Amino acid sequence: MRHLLPILALTALITPLAPAAVVTFTGGTVTMSGRTTGTTDGWNNFNGVDFYTEAGFIFDYIGGSGGSIGNYYGTGNDVIHAHWGQGEMTGIEIRKDGGGTFEFNYFVLTSNTLRPGGAPTGFEDVHVEAWLNGVQVGADVILPSEQWGFPAVDVFFGTDFDLVDKIVINSTHTSFSCFGMDSFYIDQAAPPPTVPEPSSGALLALGIGGVIALHRTRRSRE
Repeated sequence: MRHLLPILALTALITPLAPAAVVTFTGGTVTMSGRTTGTTDGWNNFNGVDFYTEAGFIFDYIGGSGGSIGNYYGTGNDVIHAHWGQGEMTGIEIRKDGGGTFEFNYFVLTSNTLRPGGAPTGFEDVHVEAWLNGVQVGADVILPSEQWGFPAVDVFFGTDFDLVDKIVINSTHTSFSCFGMDSFYIDQAAPPPTVPEPSSGALLALGIGGVIALHRTRRSRE
């Protein structure tokens, strides 16, 4: 037993950890509905995508004619994008290539709007579900509404998503609507929240407030 403990400790040290992945939709393999393939490169956009593979994970469009992967917004930043309804998509499933469990922590939401190419209505209804062994675990995460394209919004996931073998994204909408994402953190700690830059109006108000506070401080000392 004395000899067994060091062996077990060494085995624990050399056991491979789950590979951390930040999926940016650049450099992965696109498989089209017609089974032809391509590689995302930061410039091109692929339409009619059946599924996409990057960093050992599969992003699978469910239903309809597929969606888009690549430089969809024309900003040089590859994303995954699709449309609910109109015979295009009923869901997106994310799973490990070859099977297995993973921890799902974060992604960037680039679009979630019922107005294609425009501002959201506030009635967008898109859900993210965590699954393990064919059973949904935990509660749905309902995504916020989001303007089409960049800038985007951070989406963080809690402990219900710490041990899953499939992520399902779906919507109750059957009408045409836009939905897009970027920068998935899987088996990788989520980045710190993005702090939005203050608008010029906010900066002006802050400056005026500072001047007033300084003036009051000077008067109180007189």
